[in-house]
Amino acid sequence: MTPLGLFLTLACAALVLCLPRSAAPLGLIAAVCFVTEGQNLNVGVFHFTAVRVALLAGVVRVLARGESRGMRFNRFDVIVVAYACTIAMISTLRVGTLEQLVYQLGGLYNIFLAYLVFRCLLRSEQDYRAVLRLAVPLVVLLAFLMFQESRTTHNPFAVFGDVEASSWVRGGQVRSQGPFHSPITAGAFGMTFALLYAATFFAGTQSLFTLIGLGASLLIMIWAHSSGPFLGFVLGLLALACWPLRRHTRAIRWGISLMLLALCLIMKAPVWFILARASDLVGGGGYHRAFLIDQFVNHFDSWWLAGTSDTHDWFPYRLAVSGEADITNAFVQAGVSGGLVGLILFVVVVVRCFQRLGTALKRSPGNEQTTEKMLWGVGSTFVATVGVFFSVTYFDQMQVIWYFLLAYVGGLENRKKQIPKLKRSAPSASTEGASSPVDVEPAGTVEGHGHRMLVESPSKDYLVVPA
Repeated sequence: MTPLGLFLTLACAALVLCLPRSAAPLGLIAAVCFVTEGQNLNVGVFHFTAVRVALLAGVVRVLARGESRGMRFNRFDVIVVAYACTIAMISTLRVGTLEQLVYQLGGLYNIFLAYLVFRCLLRSEQDYRAVLRLAVPLVVLLAFLMFQESRTTHNPFAVFGDVEASSWVRGGQVRSQGPFHSPITAGAFGMTFALLYAATFFAGTQSLFTLIGLGASLLIMIWAHSSGPFLGFVLGLLALACWPLRRHTRAIRWGISLMLLALCLIMKAPVWFILARASDLVGGGGYHRAFLIDQFVNHFDSWWLAGTSDTHDWFPYRLAVSGEADITNAFVQAGVSGGLVGLILFVVVVVRCFQRLGTALKRSPGNEQTTEKMLWGVGSTFVATVGVFFSVTYFDQMQVIWYFLLAYVGGLENRKKQIPKLKRSAPSASTEGASSPVDVEPAGTVEGHGHRMLVESPSKDYLVVPA
């Protein structure tokens, strides 16, 4: 680790340790934005990148200050843990080497610590809005550095290693990647934060800082010149524009399903080759991604049981480093790493994200449209992310941002809170005989943030009472 890399790593860890709870995640976001994975502190066979050091600082902080007490473990948390453990266990057993075990332990370290730290530090929608607002200077600085890379074709983060000094160029366009392993994940970072800032703006936080963050995030996505994040951003905007149709999401889902079925009947090639058609319009490697899915389906018998480590015959061309196929699809990667079980669990994680967001949206108080719009905006960000998953896997520090989103969903309060049993006082002499003491059982529940309660009266009417 270079002196500059060590300084930035310790600075990020200090931010996590010292800032107020809702602002502490800034240290993690800073580590993602400004230090490559080439900066490592080696402890035996384990390599601690800047992100891992910041995550460790986060766990120390959470345990030392007792900030985990506010976290309630729920079913979504179980699904995330089950997915991560299944992928690691199946992959390790299949390969059967110490190196693979160490690699998977490192992956579990990243997943569990990132998810835990974000879940414990960011406990409400207000916390997420606050950290997004405070992250604006970081996003602006990253956008400036990527602009410099685009202008000079030299990546300033090359001093940290793990990224090439010369920028990628395709079709005469410089593809800035910043500290990320690929321009695609750099563009995905810009897309994610652009949609999150659009969500806060849509929800009513129409401040100058929000607009600056939105503009800087868009510039990061633009300077990456990657079609996957661009198409994902378009999907996210379309989802955001469907806000007036939020009460008809079931019909929208059925409509999309019927449209895909119609395409299956009309198209000569499998429906996933629509990715190749989209690439003809906006550029990019759409045919590679469509052919990857085709090969994934055709080689089902080789990966369904426990994944596979041999994909060299999937393509006529292979990665120079490993000699295997370039897996640029998160769903395919889940199947290749964890077999059919791993793929199913990954799909369950994605589906449960939308289900929990939908449940929270339905149960939010009708008079708080700000909360509803924020939930809808985050859901639109997930739509865009799923779209990007068809073009890349989050194989670098972008993985931390993915678990930043998952922690938001995991922290949604969708539990049913029973209303205490109410009992009427004994009737007075003047009303004796008119009615008898009645136990009032709770007919409704408090959901979301608990803004109102529904109580069943003896006459079976529903009364709204303050929480």
